[in-house]
Amino acid sequence: MFLLQSAIAPLLSAPRDGGPPLAAIDIDDPPPVAVVVFDQLPLVSLLNRDGEVDRGLYPNFAALADEATWFRNASAVSGWTQWALPAILTGHYPAPGRLPVASDHPDNLFTLLGSRYRLHVLEPLTGMCPETLCATHRPRAAVRLAAMLSDLSVVYLHAVLPHRLTDRLPPVTSTWRDFATDDSMLGRWNTHRERDRAAMATDYIASIAPPAGDARPPLHFMQVLLPHEPWVYLPDGRRHTWLPHLVGAAGDEWLDDGWAVTLDYQRHLLQVRHADTLLGALLERLRAVGLRDDALIVVTADHGASVRPGTPFRVPTQETFADVAAVPLFIKRPGQRQGGVADANVETIDILPTIAAALGIRLPWSTDGSNALAAGRPARPAKTMFRHEARDPLHAPGDLGAAIARSVAHKYERFENGDPARPRLGGHDAVVGLPAAEMASDRLAPFDVVIDTFPALRAVDPEGRFVPARIIGGVLAREGRAALAPLAVAVNGVVAAVTRVYSFPAFGHALPWEVLVDPALLRPGANDVGVFAIGRGPTGAPVLHEAPEVASHRRAMNLIASEAAEVRRDFSGFLPAEWNAHGRFRWTDGAARLSVGIDPRSPPAALAVRIRTTGPQKSLRIAVNGCEVFGVNYFCR
Repeated sequence: MFLLQSAIAPLLSAPRDGGPPLAAIDIDDPPPVAVVVFDQLPLVSLLNRDGEVDRGLYPNFAALADEATWFRNASAVSGWTQWALPAILTGHYPAPGRLPVASDHPDNLFTLLGSRYRLHVLEPLTGMCPETLCATHRPRAAVRLAAMLSDLSVVYLHAVLPHRLTDRLPPVTSTWRDFATDDSMLGRWNTHRERDRAAMATDYIASIAPPAGDARPPLHFMQVLLPHEPWVYLPDGRRHTWLPHLVGAAGDEWLDDGWAVTLDYQRHLLQVRHADTLLGALLERLRAVGLRDDALIVVTADHGASVRPGTPFRVPTQETFADVAAVPLFIKRPGQRQGGVADANVETIDILPTIAAALGIRLPWSTDGSNALAAGRPARPAKTMFRHEARDPLHAPGDLGAAIARSVAHKYERFENGDPARPRLGGHDAVVGLPAAEMASDRLAPFDVVIDTFPALRAVDPEGRFVPARIIGGVLAREGRAALAPLAVAVNGVVAAVTRVYSFPAFGHALPWEVLVDPALLRPGANDVGVFAIGRGPTGAPVLHEAPEVASHRRAMNLIASEAAEVRRDFSGFLPAEWNAHGRFRWTDGAARLSVGIDPRSPPAALAVRIRTTGPQKSLRIAVNGCEVFGVNYFCR
């Protein structure tokens, strides 16, 4: 009887013959269409002080604004992809209990154009495009059914229980299976997030081909899982870290430590710059295959995010509404060469009706949105975002201009000229870029430091996909926290960044610190890193007091912990961490394996393995380059 309940039946029913019905549309000379939806891209991140797209930091978004209509008062209708993306594709506001799949949203962009267009779709997190149109890389229905069975109880309860009773359930967000396995957002997205998300987008762009042997025009649809956190990419697409955490956040709430939030914001803005790089690659590819000039091009984001101390990250409040809701929206009509700006109250539910109108299609279903390009379009008095499983609408004034300007000003307070390479730290950032030796004092800092990234910094490959530009460590204070000064971190003799100790423990340190440095300062192979306390000399000029790096305090690295990802280890067969009277441990599945690369220029001095056993006989084997150096059987005692 459970499986027949109407709230859950759409998940279980086999696809109908042919899938959802395709719209019967008539288009004279249909143009190519390209739709790009970035994930978690606030409009504020792109803007300069004048409220324009920052051409120096985001040249490709600026170039698109030069030839498209920019709806600079556009807003998303949810802070979560599972509701925000269907709203874009259907023109409907989110509704509780609906999943982001074609069976729950049969009237969408793909079924509208599927009968006349050749679909080329990258939709990694949702299933809005029916299998009949987008069968590539989709599992068979029976496989999908089996994968969903373990989640039915969670999905069912979310669908039928009142909101007040669903708070303790694993959230049904971002992806539509494996909800119960991990209630953290990162855990639910690991399937795609642990892959190279930048490469996923790059591969899709490269697969855009010139028309050949098919009279139908293409619909290129790409959902880009960027700049959504984890924020790990530099503007050129290289990874600067393997650590997935938002250090300045606990769950979906930002901590009150403003510096920690600023450094997370820095990583976000750098990843936005890489999103700009991908946009440029897409536009250039469309030009190369002869589609850009004549195509209808739509570029937007499903939602934004707030990066403010002490506020929610994605759940909008009246204070953060513009941060979460305001998103970029650029629409270039076929043949359009001159850009323009529209300040009407546009929401992402207006995108589908606008696409239909630009193609000359009369929509065969009603929508909550309307054509954003229509002359005399009735004004929408307010904006709406849906929170808490799409059950709780929050309303805000229809013009977000003033709120957006305040958020941009807040960004400039944290970064010099809005540039993520220059976070502000009470004027101490003036030493960045100067030779450390010219400011060095004979007096040492009143504390020692540990540099956790030391192994990766000894073997830098500037041409590799990973460069250890994120340097983390801890302080060993001799005189207590009150004696701690701001820190300058020098790379190969040049001050690369300034920072301070966080007000909370992190990275296994009671007094943690971190910086993100310009990778151009790193040289191949071994690099010299020094940490200094920033002081003032008799004339008020900055003085640097070296903090001794204490190698003896380098912690034995837990090679299974996320912080060890910097050493490029790989493991399998270890279950999630648990606790007992002896401390933290992990069960294995009987075939656990751990491998880690060793740099011959900086080999480890020791390997420690802590084992607790129970049950049948166990064995442990340690090999170096395939040669066994240790092997023993363990019996329970």
